[in-house]
Amino acid sequence: MRIPSLSIRNRLLFSFLALLLLPVITLGVIGPLIFSRSIETQVIDHTLRMISQVDKNLEYLVVNLEKLSSLLEATPSIHQFFMPPEEAAQKGAPQGPQTSLEVSLQASLKASRQANALAFMDACRETHKEIAGILLISADDRILTSHYTRITRDPLTLEPWYLKAVGSTQAVSIFSRPIGRNIRSQLGYGSDDVVSIVKPIRDPAQFNRVAGAILIDLRLESIQELLADSSLGRDGYLYISDQNGELVFAPVNQTIYRIAPRQLQGSEGRTLRRYGQEVFQVLYKRSSYTGWTTAGVFSVQSVLREVSFIRLYALIVGSFTVFLAILLSVFFASSIALPVEKLRSLMKQAETGDFSIRFSENREDEIGQLGHSFNRMIEEISNLIDQVYQEQQRKRETELRVLQEQIKPHFLYNTLDTIQWMAQEHGARDIVDMVNALTQLFRVGLSKGQEMIPLREEFRHVESYLFIQKVRYEDKFDYTISIASGLEQLRLLKVILQPLVENAIYHGIKERRGKGHIQVSAVREGNDVLLTVEDDGIGMPADKLAQLQEELSSIRELRTESHKDWGELGHIGFGARNVHERIFLNFGPGYGITYSSTWGLGTRVTIRHPAIEV
Repeated sequence: MRIPSLSIRNRLLFSFLALLLLPVITLGVIGPLIFSRSIETQVIDHTLRMISQVDKNLEYLVVNLEKLSSLLEATPSIHQFFMPPEEAAQKGAPQGPQTSLEVSLQASLKASRQANALAFMDACRETHKEIAGILLISADDRILTSHYTRITRDPLTLEPWYLKAVGSTQAVSIFSRPIGRNIRSQLGYGSDDVVSIVKPIRDPAQFNRVAGAILIDLRLESIQELLADSSLGRDGYLYISDQNGELVFAPVNQTIYRIAPRQLQGSEGRTLRRYGQEVFQVLYKRSSYTGWTTAGVFSVQSVLREVSFIRLYALIVGSFTVFLAILLSVFFASSIALPVEKLRSLMKQAETGDFSIRFSENREDEIGQLGHSFNRMIEEISNLIDQVYQEQQRKRETELRVLQEQIKPHFLYNTLDTIQWMAQEHGARDIVDMVNALTQLFRVGLSKGQEMIPLREEFRHVESYLFIQKVRYEDKFDYTISIASGLEQLRLLKVILQPLVENAIYHGIKERRGKGHIQVSAVREGNDVLLTVEDDGIGMPADKLAQLQEELSSIRELRTESHKDWGELGHIGFGARNVHERIFLNFGPGYGITYSSTWGLGTRVTIRHPAIEV
């Protein structure tokens, strides 16, 4: 009997027995035996690599500070500081007696050089975040710094760190945790927070004569950051000691204080230390440049314990798995419930409205056929929902087009009444102007059924409307219209400014005392056009403005909730609501109108519309 003709249960049973036994025996028995022999060697090699990398990073850090101190020494203003005062004065002073003006100029020059030196040192510290402070000290005990102050008047040139640095033949001297210095950090760093690097400055003319020293404090946190990503298993750690065997940095660990760094002999090596019931492996390496020793410590028992546990665990689990696999293989066919469960979970997701899910298993059995039928059903439901949504959207757009073609009767009546009054009081010319404006208003509003019109036509439409209203209200308001250059030919939805201007007149200008002003403008911002209607009318209170903004955002939800009535939104106004939804339906999120208003000062309405070229 061929395998493909077997039932699902029999195929699963046969595949499970054939595929499970071989990897379980290989990985569960042979693998741990090989792994146990190499894990300790890997831990040691990993520790040595980490120690070497940390040592290189420390040397790189110190070398950078040494180069920085050489750069400071070569700076003219700093080099001038290390010269004796009389020599520095003679170098820049003219021959013969000096006038008071010359003395004053020399003093100003000296102050300027010192200011430049301080500015340069501050810049170095700002660009090197690992630096806690920089101090210049001359051989005659003058100091120049903005990072430190003297604690007492005792000379700094007699302190041990200074004497050791200038007496050394090395380019720089390193002092870890420089306790007892006669200086105090202005930035709040203590002796336990820094490592000092001191470079002696020698007179180029007399190399044996010391001109002073440059002290740079390195933040201990920068060394801590080098060890932040270094870990040696569960119990291991790294620490750093200086050339005198004193700790420079070590993590909080009780075993660190039981290991004397002074006992680590030679430039590198490994040793065992027993403390209580545990034996610790200590690997270390001393830097030939800094003299510091980087050491890694881990418990041998901990490593061997994990190896023994892994070996024992693998043997037990492997044996148990093989035995259990044989017993449970006959029942493995019950796993057929897993794809059924998956299909049930997908159905629950579909009940919540998520129709993007699919049954993705490629099967030819009964479960596969059921999954394919489920996918087809979900696709059909999704298509039907999309069809209903599109129909509702088209219905809404049709309703909007109908609303756009309607003209408010009271506006037409008021306009005709105004024309009649003008005819009686002023004569035919005003009537002609009024009729022309009304004709232009109707012509642009209808636009031969076109939805998109040039921007200049839209502004001509709103200008006609403003002209009619200004004649009607006489001296109640003035208006200005401005279009940024090059925007006249851009196309946009028609009749989107007039409802906003109408709101500005009826709800802003009419409510204020005295004469008002309306500003209508258009500017370009990237790929969009910003149309603004701004008035200096009565404005809106903050609570009403917040309600209005909330209603604008709610319009986005209303386009898919046709059971709600637009009348529920009571603060925007029909015209503004119509404009906002038309723009949103045509161009999507990110476009529409926004309001900003201050009570008593006026209102600003901004339309964001995409810039559509002709």
